[in-house]
Amino acid sequence: MEKIWGRIMQNKTKWILIIVTLFNIGLLSITVYAARGWLIKIDKETVLDIEDFEKEFNATIDTQAMGNPFVKASLIRKAKKDKNAKCIHLGKVRDELLVIKDARDKGILKERDIKEKVEVMSEVFRRNLISKLYIRDVIAPKAKNPPKEAIKNILKQLKEDDRYKKLSAAQKMKFAKEQAQLQLLRKKIAFTLNELRSSHRIKTSDYGDSLCE
Repeated sequence: MEKIWGRIMQNKTKWILIIVTLFNIGLLSITVYAARGWLIKIDKETVLDIEDFEKEFNATIDTQAMGNPFVKASLIRKAKKDKNAKCIHLGKVRDELLVIKDARDKGILKERDIKEKVEVMSEVFRRNLISKLYIRDVIAPKAKNPPKEAIKNILKQLKEDDRYKKLSAAQKMKFAKEQAQLQLLRKKIAFTLNELRSSHRIKTSDYGDSLCE
């Protein structure tokens, strides 16, 4: 026993590293297991796991971020780590799942009707998402640097508006630049759409024409 203890003491640095490594592996295993565990149960039935919730939350942040194509990637990453935002989203999801469970129990849900609506709405969402991606990746880069005159005009408006009195000079400049970018973006979107309409043959049916009479 003394010999064994002597060897351990001689190689104590090595043993400390081994123990720390094993401890970290244990922590990693617990973390991985937790990330794949259940998140919400209703009447003892798992209705949502952690991994799916994280994917849904991140996708929601990404979709919301597309509303402003000039938002910085660092802000998106920060939003995805915001515990308060996750908590709010969790509450919303939990209530929706409760409603779904109750509707199913009461026979309100007609799965065939729901499936048809989901297919239609998913196509609408897909089309909207692609449009936002196109604006972000193709049009927005052209509107990143608005004319200085446009920024000056917005700054002048801010100075005359009492609602923005509390903003610092730097905050006003940032806000003015963002507004100028959005103004320019709207012009670029309109210009791009006109270009696309003139460069492609697009035709609506008589029914479509009658809708716009």
